[in-house]
Amino acid sequence: MPPAAPNRVRVTPVHAIELQEALAPLIAQPPEHDFVMRRLSEKLANGEPLIQGELVIAGKDTLDRYPLAREYPVHFRKTYYPTCFHQDPGQELRRHQRAAEILPIPPPIGCTRTSFRSCFVPGHSLDKLAPLELDPPEANLRVAEQMPVASRIGLWRLFEVLHGQLTTLHRAGLVHGDLYLHNVIVSTSPIGVYPIDFERAAGRADTASDEAWRELCEQDLRELRKAAAYLLCVLGPQPGELAAGIGARLEDLFPSAPRIRERLR
Repeated sequence: MPPAAPNRVRVTPVHAIELQEALAPLIAQPPEHDFVMRRLSEKLANGEPLIQGELVIAGKDTLDRYPLAREYPVHFRKTYYPTCFHQDPGQELRRHQRAAEILPIPPPIGCTRTSFRSCFVPGHSLDKLAPLELDPPEANLRVAEQMPVASRIGLWRLFEVLHGQLTTLHRAGLVHGDLYLHNVIVSTSPIGVYPIDFERAAGRADTASDEAWRELCEQDLRELRKAAAYLLCVLGPQPGELAAGIGARLEDLFPSAPRIRERLR
């Protein structure tokens, strides 16, 4: 954990951020309601907001409602609008809490019927570090070929860590349910890989059969395996479960990409 500083505030058990000098007094003397520092994400449908994610400084009402908000007054707040019918913040809270019991990720802070709060993990989304979700698949192969060798190796190691986290979740009876690279944060201080956004997570008990559960686990790993496969094409054969899983599912991952299948055989 970095040493304490006048404008430094903890955002997870192991991360802190530096507040702008003008915002620091809001920690000692909170406003009545949350102060929005920055909008982080927004989903729209026909111009209407569905979900909005913001970095906030907790107001007095939030601090009174959620004990963890006092520990992490700067945190992530997600708001579900009435046009978004399918979300259940209560279930998201329970699934995120379960994930935090299984993996070393920060816990959720709380929820209402229309909002969800969690710790803010500072870092970079994995899709920005690994721009390997282009269409057609061959375009990703060109990206991987142009990467410096050190970048390829570093990303492969990050992918291996993420693969281990997902398989740990699965063995404990939980799937993420929406595992795309933009739902993974890579922090630098300390270095770490953090799956986020468990709104579509599901438990083993929620599935009708062993076959259905295995399919959910496979879907959880699909996008990771595809991105890692492009690196594997240029790195060459690798040991471990991630590479083995790619090799065993080539036709499913790349049904119409013969060049990639040829490079991986």
